[in-house]
Amino acid sequence: MVIRCDKSHEEELLKYAHEEAVLNTFLIADILIYGFANDFQEIHVETKSQEVTAETIKGIYLRFYDNLIVYGKEDRVDEAFALAYVREKGIRQVMGREETIRKLANQLDGYTAITKGLYVFAGDLNKLPKDQGCIQEATLADGERLFAFLRKFPEFRAAYASKDMLLNRLRSGEGRHFFITEGTKIIAGANTAAKSPQTTMIGGVGCLPEFRNRGLATQLVGHLAALIVKEGKIPCLLAIPETEHNLYVACGFTKEAAWTILERNE
Repeated sequence: MVIRCDKSHEEELLKYAHEEAVLNTFLIADILIYGFANDFQEIHVETKSQEVTAETIKGIYLRFYDNLIVYGKEDRVDEAFALAYVREKGIRQVMGREETIRKLANQLDGYTAITKGLYVFAGDLNKLPKDQGCIQEATLADGERLFAFLRKFPEFRAAYASKDMLLNRLRSGEGRHFFITEGTKIIAGANTAAKSPQTTMIGGVGCLPEFRNRGLATQLVGHLAALIVKEGKIPCLLAIPETEHNLYVACGFTKEAAWTILERNE
């Protein structure tokens, strides 16, 4: 059965999700930060019985705005529920472990599947690229131009479809955004995308085409990874094919799993 969760289910949901803490960084972060009382977030759990415990849970479905995370340890989630929910809520992105999401992709028309590697930092902190003195941390005042910068990258448009979501992240301190400018123009950026007690996800890594091959994105990734390690957490990130070999592996990241995102065709 699938039921909607409330605060009373939090402990058992987190216990279940923490068994694969890196894979569930987004899921754990959203539960801890936004909980169960916001209109933009809704959590359902699939359970073997009416009692929800880490032992009876079979799957978790978390909607954050118009994004849906689907997770089950054995990749045997309730496909009928997930598909109906996607259609009912007009979900733009469905994401999770590759094996789980590919099953849904075969039954959803109008979506494109993108598979990325889930990478974890396992390198030498002293060998990370250093900030050359040009990295700035964004404040709420930078929200408008930061949103405009992120929207220039097709691969970020679904994740940053809502300006309000980005401004809320800056306002609440949920995510730390860093950027490099030329004059007042943002030309490269990266951010912490989600935080759990064990891990922090790096996301939004991008550099405008005309400013690439100058090591700007590498500096940003190195800066963020160093900050995260100093906080006592594990840096992790999602990388599209080829990119990881040019940048992330060189920074000391290794692949742990495959993560698939279904994006609705606009």
